[in-house]
Amino acid sequence: MKKLFLVIIFFFIIAAIGLFVFVLTFDANRYKPLLIEKIEEVIKKDIRIANISLSAFPPVTINLQGVSIKDAEKTWSNVMLEVGSAEAKVKLLPLIRKDIQIERLFVRGLDLVIKEDIRIGVTEAVLKDVSLYGPIHADATLSVFGRGAENIKVTADLYPDVGNKGISAKNLDVRVDLDRFDLKSALDALGRSVLSQQIIGKEVTGQLAITSEKLRLDPKGIFDSDIYVDLSKGMTDILPVKGSLKDIELKAEMSKGDLILQRFTGALAKGRFFVKGSVNNIIGSRDLDLDIELKDIDVSMLLPDVAPGRPHFEGIVSMSMASSASGSAKEDIVNTLRATGTVGLDEAVLRNMNILVVALDKLDMLPGLVQKLKNRLPERYKELLRQNYTAFEPMDAGFAIKDGKLVFQKVVIESDAFYLVGSGYLSLDGAISVSSDLFIPPDLSAAFIDAADEFAYLQNSQGMITIPVDIYGRFPDVSVKPDLDYVIQKLAVSKGQELLERIFRKEGPEEKGAEPGTEQQGEGGAETQKQQEEIEPAEALIRTIFDIIASPRE
Repeated sequence: MKKLFLVIIFFFIIAAIGLFVFVLTFDANRYKPLLIEKIEEVIKKDIRIANISLSAFPPVTINLQGVSIKDAEKTWSNVMLEVGSAEAKVKLLPLIRKDIQIERLFVRGLDLVIKEDIRIGVTEAVLKDVSLYGPIHADATLSVFGRGAENIKVTADLYPDVGNKGISAKNLDVRVDLDRFDLKSALDALGRSVLSQQIIGKEVTGQLAITSEKLRLDPKGIFDSDIYVDLSKGMTDILPVKGSLKDIELKAEMSKGDLILQRFTGALAKGRFFVKGSVNNIIGSRDLDLDIELKDIDVSMLLPDVAPGRPHFEGIVSMSMASSASGSAKEDIVNTLRATGTVGLDEAVLRNMNILVVALDKLDMLPGLVQKLKNRLPERYKELLRQNYTAFEPMDAGFAIKDGKLVFQKVVIESDAFYLVGSGYLSLDGAISVSSDLFIPPDLSAAFIDAADEFAYLQNSQGMITIPVDIYGRFPDVSVKPDLDYVIQKLAVSKGQELLERIFRKEGPEEKGAEPGTEQQGEGGAETQKQQEEIEPAEALIRTIFDIIASPRE
């Protein structure tokens, strides 16, 4: 019995030595054509392998160098996949049944061509439970546009899709660590080099999850499949606003080429934004239908910086609108954008500009009028004119967007010194044009009239001084211009009427009894001279007004 046991051990030693010698002398490249033939039968693609080597130390390992795969109708200059090197650890028992099953496939230097102008480089990938005669379970950790850092984890079951003559993935789960994702490299690879230059120094972070129960792995099939996208803890500073978008949460579904935004929210300019809706035909002309809400947004963070001392706007805005647009280019979307909604403004202040003072200072057709007003106003009203800002009361207004403009049919803006009631537009590039009427409240109007009675001619039936005002320009350079023609007309008519009344009142009973050519002396002559002197200021005013009317205006 002991001798039999020694004989068995001897044969095992001889077999092990023989296997060792066989592996050392085995030339796997002799079987390369057979291996290529079997793989091509399964994947229905042409494959080329530069070199094959075999290691029998447990587990059996096959090393491949220079692997390329292409469609049968294309040349080798148009490959769809290239692999620098691959290491496959083969399961032994399936080999007995002439089935190649790979326990672990480690790939380096993989280039995947999705379309002619889209190439994706994968630094490293690991596939598990790979079989040429069954589904491939992919459990991969990738470094895609991550500069060597692992940033994508993929799990899926890959299998031939016989009906579509391609490959499909079941139970796909892709997790992307955007903190380790190089967006510029990705855009360059996608042929968007112009856009990639614009985001140099910008970053995108967050955790992105992409899932699908069944996904066809071809360009058309991807967009026809049902895909679910979930982004959490997102952040980006790509947008041209102060600060960055933070706490971004996105839940979306893509189905048959349409993108449905179930929830898209985040922090923006000290407030928050909320978006939901759909983007139809996402890879084509794109039809957008979106409901957008902004809440407690700091306006100053959305506007460009201005030089010290220049007017600038501050305030908190909230907005809600339903919008639609079409087109694939930015210009098309802007030109076709249509929306209706409401906007609210709170804590609004225009720094370094007192709109009332600017409007008054431009009433310079009567020399000294504005200065007289400022000198004679009671102290509590003078303070309103000394302010180097304009503070506004909270407001709400409806609006519409069309032709690239935010249009207000009627808006009421109230400050502590005036009301503005008008209509106009604010274009998406910052241009503003508003035609309005400026109303000064009755108590302040009365104080103006007491200080300078000329303002009485601008008073309406409610006792408010009214001046038409145009506001125009482009942020931050905005001008306020009163309608001087209106003011001149009001003053001319009122002063002219007053002058005529005083002239006709001058002919009293005493003058009627005088003989023609009779010279009046004494007190009567002095009284006539006094009346003439009283008329002279009005006459001078009329001459001044009509001189202004007759003179050329800019």
